[in-house]
Amino acid sequence: MGRPRVADGLMTGGGRPTSTAPADDRAGGHRVRRFGPVAAVGFGVGLLTGFFGVGGGFAIVPALTLVLGYPMRAAIGTSLLVIALNSATALGARLIQGVSLDWPLVGTFTLGAIVGGLIGGRLARRRASPETLRRGFAMLLFLVAAYMLGSAVAHR
Repeated sequence: MGRPRVADGLMTGGGRPTSTAPADDRAGGHRVRRFGPVAAVGFGVGLLTGFFGVGGGFAIVPALTLVLGYPMRAAIGTSLLVIALNSATALGARLIQGVSLDWPLVGTFTLGAIVGGLIGGRLARRRASPETLRRGFAMLLFLVAAYMLGSAVAHR
């Protein structure tokens, strides 16, 4: 499968994806060509995640699929890489600032997240079409939004 194509595009000045997504909806043949649009969308996602403190995947996946036209499976993998790099940068900044962390909690939570992520990824590859992934993600976003709206109204 190789490395994610968004990374290729960002390193070589890419930006606008072509419409040549492979039939199996993987990142393999989906390239970006202009740096500006990708950087602008990334900046917007960064502002949202930095301001609201929410997980980047909720903003990155829709940005890649809806704004930049990426196929769903490619967007998921690309989102995970972007989140990992952002998280490493943020962790470094926090540690430099002297923020202490509950390392046993971090380790235990991370272990659970890794195992769950591997199982979830395997299930998605074997049992879910790109359309099912899109609809499932949209439903998850809707449920989270409804919960947040309900919580905000209840706490007025």
